[in-house]
Amino acid sequence: MVLSKQVGMAMAAQVSRVNSGGRSTESAADTPDVYEQLRQAQTQIRLLKAQLKALESKQPPGISLSGHALTTPKVFADMHRVSVATVNRALNDEALQGIRQPNGRWLVVTDQSYTPKRKRD
Repeated sequence: MVLSKQVGMAMAAQVSRVNSGGRSTESAADTPDVYEQLRQAQTQIRLLKAQLKALESKQPPGISLSGHALTTPKVFADMHRVSVATVNRALNDEALQGIRQPNGRWLVVTDQSYTPKRKRD
């Protein structure tokens, strides 16, 4: 069993008190206030929980495009009967509106029309 430094110090102080006949050998200023440490830890936990909640509720930057519905390139390609590569190419060429997520994947605005360029004959 491993004891923390603070527990070890408290045990040493107790042994010293017992050996000195009950008189404290250290001043009250030297002993840590356990209740104050507990209050500080609880405050820190509350702050960390609030930060975690804020991070969990935060959407990736730029996700909202004025309330437009967003979808994946695969779903958009299926809706317009084109390949996913064509949709990705159009997104890269800015022929389609979309958002590149932090992980590098695209989200496409669903309610836009798209007609791919015709191949040259």
